[in-house]
Amino acid sequence: MADLRKLWPQMPRSIQRGLLQGSVGPFHLAALAVEAFEAGKGAAPLISLGGEFLLAAWGGGSFLDGALAAQVAALAAQGFGLAPQLVDLARAAATAWQPPAKAPLLQRLLERREMDRLEELLRRHLQEEPGNLFWVRQAVCLGLAEGRFGLVEAGQAALSPELAPVAQAVQLELATVQGDGEAILHLAPEVPGVTARFLEAMAATQVHGLETAREVWKKLLTQAPWHTQAVLVLHDLVAGLQEARAIPPEPGVVALYTLDKPEDLDRTLASLAASRLHGAGIWVLDNGCAPAAKAVMARWQEQLGDTMRTMVLPVNIGAPAARNWIRAEFLQHQLPWLVYVDDDVELPPDWLERLEVARQCAPQAGVWGCRVVDARTPWVLQSVDLHFMPPREKGRRFTVSDLHHQVFDGGAFTYLRPCASVTGCLHLLDNRAVAAEGEFDIRFSPSQYDDLDRDVRMLQGGRLAIYQGHLAVRHFKRTGGAAAMTPASWSNAMANLEKLHKKYPQEEWERLMEWETQALEEDFWRKSARVRAWLGKEKDDGTH
Repeated sequence: MADLRKLWPQMPRSIQRGLLQGSVGPFHLAALAVEAFEAGKGAAPLISLGGEFLLAAWGGGSFLDGALAAQVAALAAQGFGLAPQLVDLARAAATAWQPPAKAPLLQRLLERREMDRLEELLRRHLQEEPGNLFWVRQAVCLGLAEGRFGLVEAGQAALSPELAPVAQAVQLELATVQGDGEAILHLAPEVPGVTARFLEAMAATQVHGLETAREVWKKLLTQAPWHTQAVLVLHDLVAGLQEARAIPPEPGVVALYTLDKPEDLDRTLASLAASRLHGAGIWVLDNGCAPAAKAVMARWQEQLGDTMRTMVLPVNIGAPAARNWIRAEFLQHQLPWLVYVDDDVELPPDWLERLEVARQCAPQAGVWGCRVVDARTPWVLQSVDLHFMPPREKGRRFTVSDLHHQVFDGGAFTYLRPCASVTGCLHLLDNRAVAAEGEFDIRFSPSQYDDLDRDVRMLQGGRLAIYQGHLAVRHFKRTGGAAAMTPASWSNAMANLEKLHKKYPQEEWERLMEWETQALEEDFWRKSARVRAWLGKEKDDGTH
């Protein structure tokens, strides 16, 4: 890790920002590799770092990507020192990668989310084109994302003998999403790359305990001192934050608004009722519901009594206005804190205690949030700590980090740290923050991006968000590429995104990005000092 501190000043700010954002995700790491190669002309350390990024991109859940394998093989041809077995594997994977010129049916079924037909199509191609890595990758990715593990095994079985380490990597990923620590410990040593080393360190900690896993963590961070996730996760393990819980000193209120999702609402209220709320009230805003949802609210009102309060509106007023209605009630009652929660989540019993830990760790923050996972396939991440990054497309002023959409949840986002924004699915605000940021902007009606806009105004006021990755909330609604959206909802989302881009000038977006980057930088180096001390690399300077 000392080498990283020496190399850090040589890195362009874009690479520093990218690493502070995170060190996982094949697309993210491949982009950092390109930047390092371009910046490293004449600077051997940056060229070497770019090679490490590219290898990590290939090994980070993308051993099945023959295009990345070809880049790794080309890297070896240019004299980058790679183990001969790894070079042979890259060449074999590149040769086996034979994507079709066009795959309209595949694309159409993906867009329509016709999963049964899609699985049928992939199984047919696996039989008709045995060994073609393109179809193996499609099958494995879909099988993992949808929990169709038989499809994963079919893809694995279609691999040729010379790609045996790739088959091991597939088996490792399957063990990861299934949470099988013993299997991970058995498989990881046979899979090359820093992702396998990280999964091994996590599994060793889970199975044998942190002290026993010390050498595995040391090996990982010696091999990849730039592995942001390893530093952040290990810091919290050492600090005991993974299991920390705290009780709010005063009761507040948990509020949600709902519109005609009776089954989801019932499950949400059931999980709230089973939570340790420590005297907090539950407010439910009926945003113009039909009788079925009203019946759910009435039943829970009877069960919870004074703990629950129902507010009724005659029509749907949209997400920003509904949040504002709740906000006005909250300010009128002069309560210490407010949690907004969606009406389609399942909360663990200790969720409030986990958020209180985050609030106590950073009481000056503007909002405290959590990790959100898909309810049906909880290894699929929907939201983590979000960061504003420079735009990828012309006409845009920012992009939001998406590393979590590039990987499955193997523990890489189980940490607590500052960020630019947290999901509005479940977030806590204290009365100071509720008053400071004002109302949610109704120009983002009926929904989408009003909570993100609130966090931008929070940043302008000099306050960051805090992400509590040790709290995972299950979300019934699918998001991102897994969500099926109607043309109307898609159009509304795109229109609201355009509003957010243009609401603030480019100079302001750049100022906020740099300010958050500085905060992430300070947080990272403070935590890396404690990690180095625990690993025995150097004396802790007491700054953590």
